[in-house]
Amino acid sequence: MPESEALYDRLRRLAVEDPKEAKRVFLAAFESNSQELYEFLGKLQRPNEGRLRQVVANAIRTVSAGAILDHVTPLPRRDAAEENQTAGF
Repeated sequence: MPESEALYDRLRRLAVEDPKEAKRVFLAAFESNSQELYEFLGKLQRPNEGRLRQVVANAIRTVSAGAILDHVTPLPRRDAAEENQTAGF
């Protein structure tokens, strides 16, 4: 089983059985900033993962803003012409 599947399955089980432990495990993965984490976060888009999204949201609320920003990739800036095109002007 790939590591991302192991993290996903473990957190999915813990979200039901022990949400505090799920939060701890997620934060450990978050701090490691591994590829496994990014693959796990991609799976949270699935419609039936509300419980896992709640675990992640609660865990993120306890992390400093600086730590969160270390994980965020900035979106490329669009120039005014591109913004006008998407706005329908």
